[in-house]
Formats: sequence, structure tokens, C-alpha cells
Amino acid sequence: MGFGDVGYTWPSNDKKRIDSFSESFPQRPNLQSLPEELLIMVIDQLEGDTASLSRLSLVNKKFARLTKPTLYRSIRVGAQVSSSGLIHLVRTLLQHSEYAALIKDLCLTAYFADIRGPRAEGQLPRHRFGRTATDAFDRFDNRNYALLNDCCRKIDSWVPDRRGADVLVAMRWKAAVLQHQSPVFASLLLAMCPSLRSLSFVISMGDGDRRRSRLALPCMFGFAAEDESAEAGFCLSDSCLPLFLGSGLQMPEVQHLKINILNNIDIVRLGFGKLTTLDIGLSVGYRFANSNLDRYGSTHIDPVQVKSMSGVRNLVFRIDYEELVPFAGDQISRFVRHVDIPQLTSLTVVLESSPRKLANFQNVQVSFDWLMSQLKDHNARTLFENLGEFKVLIIDNTAAFDKEFLHRFQPCTSLAWLPRLKKLTVPWQALSHSAQLRGYLINWEEVLPMAGLPPSLEVLRILYPHAQTPLQLAGLFLSGMGQLNQLQEVEILFHKRWEVLDRPLRPYWERVLGNLPVKVTLGSIPSAEDEIKALTASSSK
Repeated sequence: MGFGDVGYTWPSNDKKRIDSFSESFPQRPNLQSLPEELLIMVIDQLEGDTASLSRLSLVNKKFARLTKPTLYRSIRVGAQVSSSGLIHLVRTLLQHSEYAALIKDLCLTAYFADIRGPRAEGQLPRHRFGRTATDAFDRFDNRNYALLNDCCRKIDSWVPDRRGADVLVAMRWKAAVLQHQSPVFASLLLAMCPSLRSLSFVISMGDGDRRRSRLALPCMFGFAAEDESAEAGFCLSDSCLPLFLGSGLQMPEVQHLKINILNNIDIVRLGFGKLTTLDIGLSVGYRFANSNLDRYGSTHIDPVQVKSMSGVRNLVFRIDYEELVPFAGDQISRFVRHVDIPQLTSLTVVLESSPRKLANFQNVQVSFDWLMSQLKDHNARTLFENLGEFKVLIIDNTAAFDKEFLHRFQPCTSLAWLPRLKKLTVPWQALSHSAQLRGYLINWEEVLPMAGLPPSLEVLRILYPHAQTPLQLAGLFLSGMGQLNQLQEVEILFHKRWEVLDRPLRPYWERVLGNLPVKVTLGSIPSAEDEIKALTASSSK
């Protein structure tokens, strides 16, 4: 039996005592009472955490208004399970056109996997992204019919003149909409985002049949030839070509384009007027597309394509460890041979690792001289004559990444072919080998050939140093680094995972490096993505 059952009431003195006691405790902070400036700072820190931002946007109208720009700023959509995510996003943007203007970074992914269940002999594999979006329309209801009607009305609004070739393209596009083909929804998505700054086309291969992976991007946007589309099980040909390819609805605001199957998509036809960073991934798709390079890719560079790349200042090559030696070099040399980028000022080579590929990398010796020879191929003197910054970065995607694999890098012997190079970022193993220490004596000529560094160098950034790096640097200055009379700064950057292990050596390092005639700073290695974003931001100013 409780107090309420007998009509018990608190005495006035006890009630005052309880109120004063509760006031002595600190009040629970109320997020809604914070000023908007502070809330915006909190929301910006959650960028990339879509789940937290979505929950936060449901608190009230104020939070929904503040979180929408961050929630829609960066979107990654694909078909790991089905095309429903892509279709849902298109439906949302058709209903709320103001959200499309908030999208700055868009990544379209396609995931290939084998068919579910056993496959008959000669039967083609089922690609979860690319053929149709029928799986998202299994249950036809009024919302799906409304979406198709909205898509057709949107297409009609882009063709005010009912004459000419655009009408025919619009009719084909609407036919693809009615057939629920996912490429047309990807095209609609691109055409509805006028404020895109960064665009990524990423293909991920599963464990299924990879022979037709080279058709992924063409079939996503209808760029494949009819015979090859039929071969891969697609029936797209040119019926899904987006209208912005021929009617002025292009993407002139895109500054960063990332694509990992270059030889299967004509990036020029997408009309990037402000493109400053071209990010090319040399992936497993090249293994099966190698025979078609003369038909598709950079071997068909014409004056229009050269003109379209006149604004590109940053070139990025992403290379998998597994494919570095047999495939990437040939692709780089082909690109360098046929592409002219007159305003190129920065070159970045990103080496990516994964648990699967690291096992295959154990017996591979990566020679930076070999990589440089591919970059110097053919018209490299004209392509890189104005190059002011060269970076070799590493993306660590596996816990097995350790210092041992760095010792497999064979050092570079010459960078003198870059006459205007001012900033160089490379792993220390690209310049020296710790195995070259002979007791207490060091053969400095073998550690780093000083004639190989361009005399115009101003900033040298060293990644993944080891314990002998300070002594080697000091010896280099004593043995001939005086010819680098323009060198102003040396940055030594540690891996965050190894920073704790190398921290006891910091006082010794600072004492040794403090006597050098240039400024020496110690820090942590930034992520490769942050480095590329910084390049794009600096080039767009």
C-alpha cells in the first residue's frame, strides 16, 4: 500500500527541503538550449556518421533544419543488396528539389557478385547492379507509379524544345524509366545535382565472374556497345544516355572526379568545366580489359579531350599492391603517352593495401625506379615539365600492415627529370635502405644519391622514418646536400600506430636534427584522402 492510497500529502517544510536539495544538483544539459553556432559545430563533427545525423534530424524542426546540409553533403549510394537505395534517393530529390542543391560529394558504387544458387553451364552471371532495378519494383504500388510519372515529367522539363535529337534521347530515356533500368536512375541522380564538387565512380568486385567487370561503368550509364551489352546480359546500348551529355545539362561545378575503370568511360562527354583533380584508380578491372584498351580508353585522345583537361592541375593514380608490377605500369604509360594536361602542377601516387592483397605482396619488390620509368615514358617531359609537387602516399586498410613491408621498396635513384619540383613527399624507404648501414659506418652515396634530387626542391616530407633516419639526414647534409640550396624545410611524419613506439626517440631526434641548416618538424602522417581534398581545395581558389 502506497502513500497515495491513504491520501498522504507532503508537509510544507519537507517539500521545501526536497526542492532545495534538488536544486543543489547540477541540471542535466539540454542540447536544444545550445546556440545554433555551437550546434552547427557539433553537427559538422558528425559528418560521415549518417545514422547519428539521421537520428538527430528527427528531434525537432530546428535540428532537422540544421542537420540537412551536413546529412546531404556527402552521399554514397550503390547496390550491394539491391537498387532500392538509389531509387529511394531519386524519389526523395524529386519530391524535395532543394535537397539536391545540398549534395556536394556523390559516390556511385557498383558491387558484382555471383548469382545466388548454382549456375547452369554457359549461363551468364547475375550482376546485382547494372541490368535492371526490377528488384526494387517487385511490389508495385502507387508510390512506384508516382515515381515513374515524376521521372518522365522531369525529363520533359529538360527538353523545352520539342524538336531535334534531344526529343529522341528523351523518349529513349523515358522508355528506360518505364523498364525500371537502374542506369537511368543513376543518370537522373547526376542530372538533378547542380552543386556537385566531388564525383566518384567506384566498382567493387566480389568473388563471382570478373571477366565482365570492365562493362560495369559503361552499362551503368549506357556507354557500352550493343554487342558487348548483350554479351554481358545487358540490353542498354545507348538508350540510357543521360540528357546532360548532349543538351547542356552537364556538371560544370565538379572539381574532383574519381574513377577506377578509366578505359570504359568517356569522362570528356560528362562536361566538367571546373575539373581540377583527376583521380584514377588502376584496379582489377584492367586485368580483363587489357585487350580492349585500344578500343576504349586513353588511346583515343582527340583535341576535344585535350582541351577539356586544360584546367586539371592535380593528377592522382591509385595503385593496388597486387597489381603494381604487372598491370599498373602499362596503364600509367598508356595514359602518359596519349594525354596532355598543360596546367598539371601536382602528381600523387597512392598505394592501397588490403588483407587479401597484402598476402600476395609478400614476395613483390616494389621499385620506385620502375614507377618513375613508367611516368617518364614518351611525352613525360612535356606532361610534367611544370610539376611542382610529387607525392607517394600509402593507404593502410589492414591490421597486418607493419614496418616490414616497407623494406621491400627499392629506392629511387633519380628525380632530376622533374626540373621544377618544389615539394616531395615519399616514404623514407624510397630514398634509402636501413640494411645499407654497415656497423657504425654509412655509405651515404648508396643511401641517397644526391644528384638524383632536383635542385629546385624546397620542402622534403619523409613518411615512415626509422631510428637511423636522423643520422642519415645529418650525414646527407655533410656529404653533399649543399647543392640543394633552395631546400627550406624537412618534415618527418610518423604513422599514428607507431608514434608511441618512436616517442622515446623524440628528444634524441630533436637534438640531432636541431643542428641541421634547415627547419625540421616532426608530426603524424595525414590520411591520403585529406591530402587529396587539400589539393583540390587549394587548386580551386
